[in-house]
Amino acid sequence: MLTRRCSTVPLRSTRQFVSSAFSESLREVFRKCAAYKLRLNLTLERYSLREYAYAIEKLTDAISCLATHPGDARERVVAAFYHLVRLQEKDFPEALRPKWASLMEKIKRKGPLRMYDGTVYLGSVQNTMKGYKNKTASKICNEIFEMYWAVSKNQQYF
Repeated sequence: MLTRRCSTVPLRSTRQFVSSAFSESLREVFRKCAAYKLRLNLTLERYSLREYAYAIEKLTDAISCLATHPGDARERVVAAFYHLVRLQEKDFPEALRPKWASLMEKIKRKGPLRMYDGTVYLGSVQNTMKGYKNKTASKICNEIFEMYWAVSKNQQYF
């Protein structure tokens, strides 16, 4: 049997001691998080995050793509667009719908390039990003993040 130096109470094992200390500190962390979440929920607007969970999920995927995709900002916007394309204006709160429409218009400003027979050679997003500077694409990345921040009400998606 192991004993602690400052106490005469024997412990069955070091693992039991570590696990009990960890679970007590974990319980305390959960208690504090629950209290913080309660205060935060009381200060937020009245619409439910569950109502916009799909938009939050897709915006989270897009932000992840913006952060981890190799290449410059233009290539990252093109990659993130494949997550954003599934979203529609109805997926957002009423106040954010004009901002969403404006963002999509910026991303798809130029139409697709077509071959002589009408088949699409280069998509509208790729064609638009090809004409943008990297600084403009970075501003679009920031707008995507701001949309996420506004819809999620500053809460992480789990």
